[in-house]
Parts: sequence; structure tokens; C-alpha cells
Amino acid sequence: MWRTKKNLVQQPKVDGVEIDQILYEIVDIEGPIHIELAAHRLAKALGFQKVGSRVMEAVNSSIRVLVRESKIKRINKFLWPNRNDFIPAVRQPELNEKDSFRTIKFVPPEEIELGVRNLIQSGFSILEDEVVKQIARIFGFDRTGPHIYDRIKGILKQMISRGDLVLKGDRLTLP
Repeated sequence: MWRTKKNLVQQPKVDGVEIDQILYEIVDIEGPIHIELAAHRLAKALGFQKVGSRVMEAVNSSIRVLVRESKIKRINKFLWPNRNDFIPAVRQPELNEKDSFRTIKFVPPEEIELGVRNLIQSGFSILEDEVVKQIARIFGFDRTGPHIYDRIKGILKQMISRGDLVLKGDRLTLP
């Protein structure tokens, strides 16, 4: 989990190269990470309470630089480390780490898909609605409200249409 660097908080101004480095470290540690969440992490590292227009401009500028330098990848609204040794993982929130909890929009679809594959692989076949509930629990959601349910269900439908999952009756299996 990203930690604020005390010496950066005390500096009134930080140049673009330093911002690029901080954003790179955020993505390297927490990636894939939603751009909006990365902006919040950067603002916090710089000692700001919220993400204003100047911080967002700095984030967008840094993203362009880091993508151009092939240090990170941008896939839709998510920033990914661009390392050969990067292995995506399902990241569960840590109870004692408030910043580890993410809203469903901040969880990349690829991470949800990996969670689904791991869940079904361990159970061979599982009810579709149970998959939605279990995936929600994995990512720290106690309840599966309509927004969470729709997001996970939509990803399941995409996986079924691509052939990554097989729906037999009301049960999901891997092909």
C-alpha cells in the first residue's frame, strides 16, 4: 500500500519530474490502479486534502510522460505497471488499512475476472448468483447492492460471451 513520504509533504512545490516519479511508484506498488484513485494517492503524497484541477492536470501530464517512456501502461481508466515481472493478483482489502478498501469502480475488470477464475477453479462449478456474492466478499463488500451486482454480473456475461466461462443451467464452470 502506498505510504506518504514526509519530506514531500513539507515541500510547497514539486516539479514535474518528481510528480512523474511519485506517480510511477504509486502505479508500481498498487497497479493496476484507477486513474482517479491514483490522483487521490498523489494528492495525499503531496500533502493535499483533495484532488483539484491542478493536481488532475499534473496527473494527466505525468500519465502521458510515463506511457510515452513505457514505464506504465494505460488501459481504459486504469494504470498498469509495465514490467516483465508484473503478475496481476486479486487484492483483498486489509481490515487495519483503510486505504486498501476500493469502491467497485476502482477494481479493474481483469482483477475481477481473475477472482472469478480462481473461485470457480477451486469449486469446479458454482451458482452464478453465488459467484457474484463471493466475488463481492473477496473485494471487501459486505452487501451486494445493485451497482456492485451489475458490475460483477456484467463482467461474468463478458467472460461467458468470450468463452472464458461456461454457463450450464444456472451454474458456471471453466471451459
